[in-house]
Amino acid sequence: MATTNRLFRALDDVGDGSGEKNHVADYSVTPSKALLVPTEDLIYAIGSLQIFIADNATIGADKYGGTKALAEGKGMLLRVEDDEDNVVMDLFDGGEVLTNAGWALLSGQITDAGIGSGANYLFTEINFLSKLGDYLRLDGRSKERLVLHLRDDLTDLLKHYFMCFGDIRPQPPRSVLPDQPPVSGKTYTI
Repeated sequence: MATTNRLFRALDDVGDGSGEKNHVADYSVTPSKALLVPTEDLIYAIGSLQIFIADNATIGADKYGGTKALAEGKGMLLRVEDDEDNVVMDLFDGGEVLTNAGWALLSGQITDAGIGSGANYLFTEINFLSKLGDYLRLDGRSKERLVLHLRDDLTDLLKHYFMCFGDIRPQPPRSVLPDQPPVSGKTYTI
């Protein structure tokens, strides 16, 4: 029986958990990506993605954070891509997230709150198990990765985190290794 480990990982600018996880910067001139990248020997089975935004300004449905909507063409893109930036799955079907309410398209609900005085918070969760009927799978052998495209100025935000939860699974063994030719007279299943 294969061992399953739990996945608790924030998207970061490297993809392996070692990079910056709080995505608050000006990405309007030089866009960036927040990533989750499994190693080749693993499959990440993502059950849910949580989005957390904190801002000193009041958070509204028509803004991103509390100050303004993101510019058209500069919104958030959430995709599964390969290592050559080819889109495997576009989770917004060609659209982009320009406002806090935009996350509701996938999550179905958004919670905003202020705790006492100080910052205001937005929290939402995209539950892939309920939306897709299965985990969102990232296959390390196929070089798949979850990519959030950051393309606008987000310096007004205090915090901006994306956290994945699910399972880490080993790759099933291959019947034939790609660098070894088949032996004559034998049948292989791939």
